[in-house]
Amino acid sequence: MKYTLDLRHIGFAFFTLVVTISFSGLIMEWLEFSLGPQQNRTLSHMVLIPLVSAGFFYQRRTQICSQPRYSLFWGAFPVLVGILALYLASRDRLEQNDYLCLMMFSIVAIWTGGFISFYGLSAL
Repeated sequence: MKYTLDLRHIGFAFFTLVVTISFSGLIMEWLEFSLGPQQNRTLSHMVLIPLVSAGFFYQRRTQICSQPRYSLFWGAFPVLVGILALYLASRDRLEQNDYLCLMMFSIVAIWTGGFISFYGLSAL
C-alpha cells in the first residue's frame, strides 16, 4: 500500500500542533526537570520516550494507516480523562514530580484521544 497524505493526516497533524503549543510551557518544564542539574541523572532517559515512540510509529506507518476510520466517540474518552487529570493537577497541591507526572499523563491521554478520533481503535 502506498502511503499518501490526505485530510486525515493533516487534521491529526493540526490537532497535535495545537495540543503541543497549548502545553509548550509544561513540556519545557518537563524537559528542564528531566535534564536539569538539580535532579539526579536517572530521569534523563525520559526525553527519549517520544523519540523512540515516533521511530516505532514511522516503522509501522503503512500498517497503522492501512484502514483508518474516524472514531470521534471512542476518541472522546481519553480526551475527557486527560481533561480530568488536568483539572485534578491544577486544584491539588502536589509536589513537582507528582504534578509533572499527572500533567504529562493528561497530554498523552489527549494525544491518544486525538489519534483514536482520526485513525480509529484498530490503528491504536
